[in-house]
Amino acid sequence: MVFADAVINADAWPERGVIVNSGGVVDHDAICSVYSQLGVNAAMAGARLAPGAADLSEGVSSAGSPG
Repeated sequence: MVFADAVINADAWPERGVIVNSGGVVDHDAICSVYSQLGVNAAMAGARLAPGAADLSEGVSSAGSPG
């Protein structure tokens, strides 16, 4: 799910169940694994957000993954 004003650039790989919140940016060569979340106005470039993880700006290191 990609919210308003979010950007997913070329060569980025958002996988199943990913949430890119309002104003979030997923830059080149970034991989958002299944059920990960990038918070409001967060930016990620050339990195991997692990399965079930949320961005640390929200104070959450692992959100777990559904079922």
